[in-house]
Amino acid sequence: MGYNSDLESANIRIEGVEDKGTQLKVKGSDGKSYSFFKKKQDGQNSVAYTQWKDMDLEVGSTVAIGYKTTSKEYEGKMVEFRNIMSFREANDVPAPTKAPAVAT
Repeated sequence: MGYNSDLESANIRIEGVEDKGTQLKVKGSDGKSYSFFKKKQDGQNSVAYTQWKDMDLEVGSTVAIGYKTTSKEYEGKMVEFRNIMSFREANDVPAPTKAPAVAT
């Protein structure tokens, strides 16, 4: 399989999860929302959903994600969709949502 240059990556801490039926919507510590389908078109579990379950991910978990961003017009506005393609162990801790206090 070739390298997909459209795939972006990020380390996030999972701040929230919403089950939308066919998809899971994940709120990241970066303030962005991401989603992924549970099933592929053939009815089998998607790669992302299989990894989600195998890694036992939940609110509070820190994880690296590979995702694609697409823009579409929705109700007269351009909206960005971030679709998670894969999960893996995070190499680094994600950037905090607020800067930590510096000890002196």
